[in-house]
Amino acid sequence: ASMTNPQDFTKLCNTVFTALYGFGFQVIDGTRGDEGVDGYVQSEKRILAMYCPIKPEKKTDKDYADKICSDMRKAYDLCHKKGFPVEAWSFVTPRKLGAGVIELMLKTAAEYGLKANHLEATYIAGVLYEHEHLIQEFPYLDVPRLASLMREVIARVDAQGARTPEQTADPSRSTGTRPGSADL
Repeated sequence: ASMTNPQDFTKLCNTVFTALYGFGFQVIDGTRGDEGVDGYVQSEKRILAMYCPIKPEKKTDKDYADKICSDMRKAYDLCHKKGFPVEAWSFVTPRKLGAGVIELMLKTAAEYGLKANHLEATYIAGVLYEHEHLIQEFPYLDVPRLASLMREVIARVDAQGARTPEQTADPSRSTGTRPGSADL
């Protein structure tokens, strides 16, 4: 939810949707103008519009609404003027959207004859944790899990009680166990 780099966010989304749909997900090259399409799920005839503002704290509901209307219009034109099969449209952002923005998105989609939804950090995180191997490509996203593991290790060490510097150097002196047999 705290991502502010559009390139990193797009890479993350492309990785997540490729993991979900395999060859059924098409990454769209946005360097030559993406026509409001950042990805396409063939089986669902779904366009993905990914949006990661550099300064999200300065974005208003109107900014998000304008982006939705602009990209959804492009999707509609792509379908009706160029024959690209589109039945659904997803707005993918790192952050949650307000109810008014979601309402506008659904209303606009209905006007264009599309099904629409919003996918955000909670959804993306859920997919990442179902496919943990993907996190290796994004180590900065694993910080909360690593912090939790560190707290767990510290709690276990604290539960064993305070140790003198000599005991810390040779754990077998305080517990009577051989080195390396501690349950950490």
